[in-house]
Amino acid sequence: MVTIENGYLKVKISKIGAELQSILCKFNKKDYLIEKTSTTIFPIIGPLQNNSYTYNSKEFSMNFNGFIQKTSFFIEDVNPEAVIFKCSSTPETYSIYPFNFELYIKYSLNLNTVKVEYLVKNIDNKTIYFHLGSNSNVSLQGNALDNYLITVSPNRSLISSKFTLDKNFFTKKETKSFKTPIKLNRTILNEHPLIFKSSDVNTISLLKKNTRDGIVIQSHKFDYITLIEHGKENSVTIGAWNGISDEETTSKDIKKKGKIKSLEKGKTFNCLFTMEVIYF
Repeated sequence: MVTIENGYLKVKISKIGAELQSILCKFNKKDYLIEKTSTTIFPIIGPLQNNSYTYNSKEFSMNFNGFIQKTSFFIEDVNPEAVIFKCSSTPETYSIYPFNFELYIKYSLNLNTVKVEYLVKNIDNKTIYFHLGSNSNVSLQGNALDNYLITVSPNRSLISSKFTLDKNFFTKKETKSFKTPIKLNRTILNEHPLIFKSSDVNTISLLKKNTRDGIVIQSHKFDYITLIEHGKENSVTIGAWNGISDEETTSKDIKKKGKIKSLEKGKTFNCLFTMEVIYF
């Protein structure tokens, strides 16, 4: 476990998956994550049809959300307010994901904000293909979900796609329009998880009604911001995704997956999101 902190926040990150475990506000003593975990997603988001994909006509098995969340990262650099984690491809990862890569994840603090930066480096002699994302289980501090409002930036009416999980792939059922602010409740998320294109939305605020208490997530160079039911009354999962899960008609070829990223030899890809703790 690695701890970074400043005068506002104390943040804990696990070396396994380089995943956030805790965001503790020093002013109100609240932890803004629940179950002390978030999820780093690489190289595939969500389920694959029959838990497999193909590359150059060869089939490979891959579990839900890839393998990186079970990978032990090395600490590349650390100081009191920032840490950089690194993992690289191994013979074991190559057997299920035939690409050589390096993945860096940097956590840093600026006042009451946690910045999470990702960098993927292609160290192979060919183009590599991947999804990349993160899910954070945000605590509602023991309050019911319907005590919270969702606001977005840019402020506009939103269209979200509804997906249901069936036979190891997502089926798009419908789209639905939402006017902001959205009065959040469990029914909305059960019936219609919110999956917004980042071209429409780059900031989501989850704040308790009539207060300035909650969290604001802002994404840069991600395809989607998501808000998904977590299964507990006092939490919700907020995600930043580069990529999208398989649908029934999605090709098994990794090169043709939804929003797949392709990275040429020697090139790098980066993206980031921030989590601002609002505690006033």
